[in-house]
Amino acid sequence: MLEAKVADRLVAAYRGQSLNYLLLAELKHGRLVNFRTERVQHEFVSTTLTLEERRRFRMVESNWMEMNTESRQLKTKMFELLTDWGAFLDVNLYREGLIHFLGGPGLVCKAVDIFSGPRRLGAQI
Repeated sequence: MLEAKVADRLVAAYRGQSLNYLLLAELKHGRLVNFRTERVQHEFVSTTLTLEERRRFRMVESNWMEMNTESRQLKTKMFELLTDWGAFLDVNLYREGLIHFLGGPGLVCKAVDIFSGPRRLGAQI
């Protein structure tokens, strides 16, 4: 895999993005190339993880509190994503996948009340 960039410099986020591409494409090695600098920069990005290894995960559900249908759907969909995509991808990919598969931002991204026992602490989006 070859990923071309036109940036001031290569940063960790670009390496992470390249690693995600490698993992999703089931490739072992890639090269990140930046054409913007005076001299072309390049770095190798590699992984030894296979999809089979990334699919060997264990969900610890001991602290999961199923509050309603939506919380059950969230847990089920996260398990499905991990089973399909495997673990070790950037957390934002899982977040975007969950938002998409659970109905889109209009349905999923809303304020949620935060409680400590019976006391409401506030809301979080």
